[in-house]
Amino acid sequence: MSTIAIVPSDVTSKRMLADRLAGRLTSAGHRVVTVVDVAAVGGAEPHGEYRLVPLRANAGGRVPPWRPDLYRRASRRAAAELDPAALEAVLQDIAADLLIVDIEEYEVLILAHALPSPPRLAVLCSFFDVWPIAGLGPNDPGPARGPGARVRGELEWWWLWTRMRLYDAKRQLRSGDVDRISISRALARRLGVRRQFTARQWLHPFAPRWTPMLVCNAIELDIPHDARPGVVHIGSLLEPADPEGRGAIDDPQLEAMVERARSNGRPIVVCVFGTLTTGDRDVLVDRVGGLARLRPGIEFVVGLSAAGREAELDELPNVVARRWIPQRALLAVADAAFVHTGNATLHECVVAGVPMLVRPLGVNDQQRNAARVVRHGIGVLDDGGTVESLAERLDGLLDDNDSRRRLDELRDHVMRYERDSVAVAAIEHLVHADPTRAPVGTRHRRPA
Repeated sequence: MSTIAIVPSDVTSKRMLADRLAGRLTSAGHRVVTVVDVAAVGGAEPHGEYRLVPLRANAGGRVPPWRPDLYRRASRRAAAELDPAALEAVLQDIAADLLIVDIEEYEVLILAHALPSPPRLAVLCSFFDVWPIAGLGPNDPGPARGPGARVRGELEWWWLWTRMRLYDAKRQLRSGDVDRISISRALARRLGVRRQFTARQWLHPFAPRWTPMLVCNAIELDIPHDARPGVVHIGSLLEPADPEGRGAIDDPQLEAMVERARSNGRPIVVCVFGTLTTGDRDVLVDRVGGLARLRPGIEFVVGLSAAGREAELDELPNVVARRWIPQRALLAVADAAFVHTGNATLHECVVAGVPMLVRPLGVNDQQRNAARVVRHGIGVLDDGGTVESLAERLDGLLDDNDSRRRLDELRDHVMRYERDSVAVAAIEHLVHADPTRAPVGTRHRRPA
């Protein structure tokens, strides 16, 4: 039995991934200890065994935007509150064999790299696009063809990184807020571990250069490539969907809608856009409402928080709208889904065998996830055209038997990770691996 410490993200969806991983490790006979920031509990204690450690600095406050010297000073002052000794004491107390840290817990990653006698360390990541794929731009479905395409891909990444840095600079100039990124940079400089992290990674400003990374995705859903050494795909960590899809549907109106659709032979389209939607919700509501009006013979279920506009959608006779819906249960009875291509939703649709109409939002790697859906032929893109053209794409999707065949193939690959306990095996390998050897990543396997 090994003792494994996990530092999860405080984002709900990512915290659930860490909880599922902990459950699998515990079932395999390992001891799992969750390490959380002393201020992050907020009355809701973590499940199982846990320890409280100061892992995040207090907000650096606000300084005049025209005083960069004060900004740097406030960042250093906030970073000085964090000491690797507190984390080291807990890890020694529980005799941790492996420390797994969510990739968005920048401060903990920096503290862990500064420990004088650290346990083995791994990063937990829920995104596909951890590192750029050689020769492909952020939204290219791949593969890259010819030197011209590769040069264009490199230029697109450079432009994306440049825009991200300009955005950070403008935000600091507008608000003067001393944020976590600035504090983390100051912390890495203070502890002398800045060189162990790289900025050549587009989602996170503190990606460890050489630390093994556990990616919570099925590599068969990715664009074919050889994964970077140390990047190991461990599967989506989703529980198998209920094949009947009825157990978790406890809303009488939703149950009635499912019964009505099945008795009348009407297709069901589930529309979900995640809890972190940063796009224009009104545009989404208008497009879903337009689809429902143009296709009265289709039943739509909508899960979208849009400042009270759920009631407006709910007035349509073929729409049931809620701020929250039992997504997995509804996907089990759906004929298609209109989605934002978040990582969890993408895997859930594949497991349920539901083709996707995708409208990626400006969050993380959703644009690239949409490219994956199109490349694998398991969905079509909402390109922002007219609602009439969108309705035609939905019609084609509902009649596309080829997409369902490809979904069946991909489902087998996705479920293999659970069947073969890939996540547990990968972590056990990290615990017992020879520390003098370079980590080996997952090589891409094309679906047969």
